[in-house]
Amino acid sequence: MHVTRTDPSIEPVTIAEAKTHLQIEHDDDDLYIKSLIEAARVEFEGNTDRALITQTVTVEFDSGDINVMSAIFPIRPVITLTSFKYYTSDGVATAWTDGSDFYTYGLDPMKLVPDNSLFIAERRSQAFQMIASCGYGATADTVPKDIRDALLTRVSDRFWNESSVIPGMSVQTKTPVSFDDVVDKYCSFVIM
Repeated sequence: MHVTRTDPSIEPVTIAEAKTHLQIEHDDDDLYIKSLIEAARVEFEGNTDRALITQTVTVEFDSGDINVMSAIFPIRPVITLTSFKYYTSDGVATAWTDGSDFYTYGLDPMKLVPDNSLFIAERRSQAFQMIASCGYGATADTVPKDIRDALLTRVSDRFWNESSVIPGMSVQTKTPVSFDDVVDKYCSFVIM
C-alpha cells in the first residue's frame, strides 16, 4: 500500500496561538515556531493515521493488499471518497461506483465493501487507487480542541527543551503526557 497526501492549506494552530501559549511577544522565532507547528501536526497525523485539516489522500493498493470482502480507507476521518479505480495488467482503469460496484460504511474509519458480483481476476501491483478528501474540515476551528491543545503542548515542549540541548550531548526529554494521551485517544485499531 502506498499513501500520498497533499499538504493542508493551513495548520490547525496559528503562529499567534502558539506565541500566546509560549508567552512570546517578539517575532524573532516565528519561522521556527511555524516549523514546530507543522512538525507537531505531521507527528500527530502519522501516529494516528488521521488528517487534521482537509487534505486529498491517494491510496494505491496491490491486488493482494485488499481483502475481497472489504477494505478500510487508511486515513481518517474521510469527508468524501472521490474516486475508486481498478487497473488491469495492461494499465486500463475501471472506475467503480459507490452503490453499485461497492458500498461505503462510516467515515471514521471508512469501510468499503465490494458488491458480491465484483470479480477481480488479475494480481498486480498498484491494482487499486482510491482518492478521498480527509480531515475534520478546512478551518482550524473544525479540529477537536483536545488535538489543538496537544499540538500547542508539543510545540511548547520542543521550543523550550530543544533550544537548551548542547550539541553532541544526548538529552532525553519526556513527551508531555497530554500529547501522548491525545494521540492514544485518536489511535484506533480496526478489527474486521
